[in-house]
Amino acid sequence: ENSIYKPWCHWYPKFYENGSRRLQLSDIPAGTRIFLRGGTYTERLRFPSDLVFSGTASAPIVIQSYANEPVIFDKTGIYGSDQDGIRVEGGHSYINIIGPIEFKNYENCMESNRNVTKRGWVIDNINAHDCGRGLLIRNFDGFTLQNSEVHHTYAQSNALGVGLSDNTTNALIKNVISHHNDDHSGADGDGDGIWANTTVGTLTIQDVI
Repeated sequence: ENSIYKPWCHWYPKFYENGSRRLQLSDIPAGTRIFLRGGTYTERLRFPSDLVFSGTASAPIVIQSYANEPVIFDKTGIYGSDQDGIRVEGGHSYINIIGPIEFKNYENCMESNRNVTKRGWVIDNINAHDCGRGLLIRNFDGFTLQNSEVHHTYAQSNALGVGLSDNTTNALIKNVISHHNDDHSGADGDGDGIWANTTVGTLTIQDVI
């Protein structure tokens, strides 16, 4: 009935891999606001290449926790490949993800397709931790990460908190704490808190620890 007590979900079971349910977003129009009730979800936020939907600069698609209820996405119990908390496969643009939302125990807290440009993303108030790598920001034109914490990543040789690459530009990292990222190549916690390669264009970093 699409009430807060009996919500009409925009996620639905579509894929079954090794007996594990996967959820994927349905087609939604610009300006839609999706509320996530508090709780722990052994799922992921997948933006599939065969179902590209976008907001606009003036009417983004907003995915947020309901009434600041804490939402947890936990990989525990998910099997198979591509185990990412947020996975952006297509050119989905003008998407806002607003917490408090926690992502933990994934291969990558966020992964994105380097071969297609995404525009106008905002991620606000997330806690991403205990993943192989943190947030991999590839080929975005307009990306903001703010009021968030990324920590305790552990991938051998390439653990990092936030990584920007593949022609990402017009990016803002603001009020972010990135710590205890350990790539096991030297001293404990010596992984990169924030890393950007030479393909990255305009990048602004403010109030980052």
